[in-house]
Amino acid sequence: FYMFPDVSEILKTTGMDSKALAVKIIEEGGVVTIPGEVFPEKVGRNFLRLSFALDEEKIKEGVSRMKMALEKLTG
Repeated sequence: FYMFPDVSEILKTTGMDSKALAVKIIEEGGVVTIPGEVFPEKVGRNFLRLSFALDEEKIKEGVSRMKMALEKLTG
């Protein structure tokens, strides 16, 4: 139902925190993620939470859009 990928390498490359990265993914790809920093004691500060509570085609589209947005950010 949820995935909590480690995005620490992307954060290092871009100089962002997970909140800023989540905003960029929304702006550039139209995909909503939850920055790990919002969880208690910031245990997920280098992570994003993704939900897979959609049909498979929408998940594929979202992953494709995220990939595009991340490639744009990281060059």
